[in-house]
Amino acid sequence: MCIRDRYMGMSVLKQLSNDEQDSVRVIALDSLTQIAKILNKDENKTQTLPIIIAATEDKSWRVRLALAKNFAGIAEAFGKEITDLSLIQIFTTILRDVENDVKAAAVESLSNFINMISPDKLSILLPSIQALSKDSFLQVRSSVGHVMASLISISNKDVITKLIPNLFDLLDDEDPNVKVSGLKASAKFAQVASPDFVSNLLPHIRTAFSSSKWRVRLAGVEALVDIACAYGDINLFEKTLEPLYFQYLTDKAHAVRELGVQSVPKLIKAFNKTWLNGNLLPRLNDIIAKDFTYLLKITALYSLEAATSVLKSDEINDKILPMLIRCGRDSVPNVRFTVINILKNISNKLDDPALHSVKSLYTELSTDKDKDVQFFAQDALANLQSGK
Repeated sequence: MCIRDRYMGMSVLKQLSNDEQDSVRVIALDSLTQIAKILNKDENKTQTLPIIIAATEDKSWRVRLALAKNFAGIAEAFGKEITDLSLIQIFTTILRDVENDVKAAAVESLSNFINMISPDKLSILLPSIQALSKDSFLQVRSSVGHVMASLISISNKDVITKLIPNLFDLLDDEDPNVKVSGLKASAKFAQVASPDFVSNLLPHIRTAFSSSKWRVRLAGVEALVDIACAYGDINLFEKTLEPLYFQYLTDKAHAVRELGVQSVPKLIKAFNKTWLNGNLLPRLNDIIAKDFTYLLKITALYSLEAATSVLKSDEINDKILPMLIRCGRDSVPNVRFTVINILKNISNKLDDPALHSVKSLYTELSTDKDKDVQFFAQDALANLQSGK
């Protein structure tokens, strides 16, 4: 674009940004990012920066909202130098806006904005982030956790240490959405924080697992597993986190039980099967051997199936299959039905002697008194015999 065209474009933008109608001023701000991309650094300093400064003090909250939503894109168009020198200070003003919707939009933009500034400038934003973790507006607090998580990869330990009390504030918040936000951020903190962080975090994690909201418990399981994998310390896991993790087996929410099952392979990989043989399998075997509720048994069975994804055939044959065969003769039809499906799913990992045991069980269940068990056993037997 030639100089004349750029000049005319800026002239129109200035005119629009000073229009009496706030809807017109909003349009001007929405187009500011694209215009900033075609201007050079000096032109942005002298032409577009004053428009941004004026927008932060605009009497219309809709104009300030438009600025908050577009700020990360504007910073990217301006480049790191202007962002570090000028935009970061302007952004702190938006983060303190009196209008809740503007402040919430600014926090949403903050996760992207922090990637546009130099790491040594993060300290300028730190007081604002700390204050926002205690903001009275729910949407603001629930977004701060995401911002904190985004900071981890670019922050030094001093910044992270200062944010830990604010993370705990989010975890102790009464609102479940804020708690979930804090739990997701805590896993990121664990990747860089000292081992003492887990012991300080534990009371807050326990609170999440006792929540009546299943989404909070779900986020608790996810955070716990990520923290365990980040440290890879089986002793730390056994002493602090494992009792909480095993609560997934009895959780009332299917989503929580499902995530607990899906996490089994990750934990086996993290602890090199030591945890599998010494902790998980004895726990699951105890559930299967005793007269627990059928739902608990089924969750234990799916946990065994999940474990097979990271085990070799001989390990499955020796450690997993005997428990499955035993449950295939359980008194509850749903348990027997689940075993049939699991054996069908893992049959390609079993050796010939193991398949013979499976075939015997299928044959037995093909005359089961429960019609569904009988049907699926006959189907599984036919597939096994045909090599499918």
